[in-house]
Amino acid sequence: FKENYVFMLNKHAIDMTMNWLCMTKEMEGVHDSSLFVTMDEIASEKINEHWPRVRVLQLDIDSLKDSFNYGEGPYQLFYLLRSNLARAFLRNNITFWMTQQDTFWRAPLSSLDISEFAGADIIFDRASPANVTFIAGGYYRARSTSGALRFFDELSDALSWWYTPDNAFMSSLCRRRSDSTKCAHLPFDAIPNWKWLYDHPAAEWSQLPPLLQFDGETQLGGKLETMRKLGFKFLAEPGSAELCVQKSVNRLGERRKQAEFRLSLAHAQFCVYQAIVDGLYSFGPSSLLLDYVILPAAHFFMLTM
Repeated sequence: FKENYVFMLNKHAIDMTMNWLCMTKEMEGVHDSSLFVTMDEIASEKINEHWPRVRVLQLDIDSLKDSFNYGEGPYQLFYLLRSNLARAFLRNNITFWMTQQDTFWRAPLSSLDISEFAGADIIFDRASPANVTFIAGGYYRARSTSGALRFFDELSDALSWWYTPDNAFMSSLCRRRSDSTKCAHLPFDAIPNWKWLYDHPAAEWSQLPPLLQFDGETQLGGKLETMRKLGFKFLAEPGSAELCVQKSVNRLGERRKQAEFRLSLAHAQFCVYQAIVDGLYSFGPSSLLLDYVILPAAHFFMLTM
C-alpha cells in the first residue's frame, strides 16, 4: 500500500521545500509518495528543475502567491484550501497524509506504527506533551471514509466564513462530532514540535524523534534560519555547486551540533496559549467552554506578534 504525502507551497516556501527534498532524498519511496500542490508557476518550475520525478499539482491562486504569515487573511484562505483539498482526495477515495515541509525527518513517515489507530477516520498530531487532545494540525492522516469526509465538509464550511485557526477548530470538531467521526491522536513524541528540542537540548541524532516540526515561528524565513543554526539545514547556500549539502543518511552517525534552542517571542506566546489550553482541558466544565466557545473563536482570544 502506497501512502500519499501532500505538501503545499508557493514561491516563498521554495527554500524550505528544497531543504526537505534534500533531507529525504535517500529515504526509499518518500519522494515517490509525495505530491506538491503549488500556488504559482515559479514554485512548480523550481521543483521540476531539480526533482523532475516528483509529482506536482499546480493551482494558480493569485491571492496565495505572495508571502503571508500566521493570522493574516491569506493564511485563512490557505486553511480553507487545505481543507478543500482534503475533501477532494476523500471524495476520490484517496487516503493521504497532510504534511508540512518545515519538519526534520529522521525516518520516513511510514516508519510510524499507527496500527493501534486502524479504525480511526483521521489520525492527528498533538500540540502538547500534556495528556490532552489539542491538535497541532501540521500532520494528519485522513482515511477514505464517510466519517472523514463529513469532518472536512463541516470544516470547510466553517472556514469559508469564520475567522479561526484550523487546528483549533479541528480540535473542537473532533470532540463535538465524536458520534460521526472517529478521531485519533498520535503520542506527542511521534511528531513533536520545537518544544521537544527545548526540553532535550543535548539530544544526539539517534535520539531524535522520527519527525520534528519547526512550527511556531510567525515568519517563514525564521523557521529555516532556526533549522540552520541547529544543524537541520540540508540545502546548500546560494551559489554552491551542489543543491544539497550532504547525504542525510550520513548525518545520523554524527554527533549533533550543539546549539541552544532559543525561544522567540512567537514561541513564548504559543507557550502561554498552550498552557491555558492544557489547563482548561484538565477540568470538565472548562473543557466544554473550550470546545464550544474558545477554540472555534480562537483568533479573537489571541494576540500574535
